[in-house]
Amino acid sequence: MDFVFSSFIFNLVKLLLTSLCVFIIGWSRPEEEKIHYLLSLIFIGIGACLFMIVTLSLSPLLVSQPQQIAGNIMLGMIILGIIIIIKDKISSSSILSVASIWLSGATGLAIGIGLFIEGISITLITFFVFKWFGRFAHE
Repeated sequence: MDFVFSSFIFNLVKLLLTSLCVFIIGWSRPEEEKIHYLLSLIFIGIGACLFMIVTLSLSPLLVSQPQQIAGNIMLGMIILGIIIIIKDKISSSSILSVASIWLSGATGLAIGIGLFIEGISITLITFFVFKWFGRFAHE
């Protein structure tokens, strides 16, 4: 029973850390309807993290490997990105949105598999890149 509880707490920490990292990624990006954008990114990141947690928990029972599941998750985000780019007619804003979606999903996957330092690092790098280049976009 103690193992189940500690596993639950560890997975909960993964989901909360993913939420925080993706929130930072979304918050750093300039956007007019920031709350809708932010919620979407958080859901994408949490979903990717949860898929990875479930995949790792069930991997002895599954025929496919965890890396195949991660590849399918990223493929789904690429398809979502293509739809966004086509809908917005290839604007710089749509490409930035797709990059944010992809990074949020990758962050969720990284933290879901237990790569905490890598997930936090990409979050901080993304935050500083958005803030640094965002200064020049408004001048």
